[in-house]
Amino acid sequence: MENREAITVTFFACNMATEDENGNSIAKQFSEAYPNVTVIAANGTVETINLGVFGSYEIGVKNKDENGAMITFKKGKEVKRDNRANYPTSFYFIDKLFGNNKEKKKENDTKNINSTLEK
Repeated sequence: MENREAITVTFFACNMATEDENGNSIAKQFSEAYPNVTVIAANGTVETINLGVFGSYEIGVKNKDENGAMITFKKGKEVKRDNRANYPTSFYFIDKLFGNNKEKKKENDTKNINSTLEK
């Protein structure tokens, strides 16, 4: 990989971008070791839902800080953070795919608002 043109590697494995006590992650270290490689990885548990079309998935990332994301690294530096904490398990998203269940969405929205207010 060292002598190749620039490429992007996406890890769909859990916690590849989760930092240790020194602020390092496997994804960050990989991008440092191979400067021509852009690395995209999750900072939590990766969850997917099949969208019903061949090869189409929605990616969600859950972690203890509730800020799960797919993080992009270049040359050991974070350059982008795509927040995925609410996907794919939000009732709204599932309702859009499988039917309209307004009561579940309303219940979920109320839970989300209440949990936000409690923090």
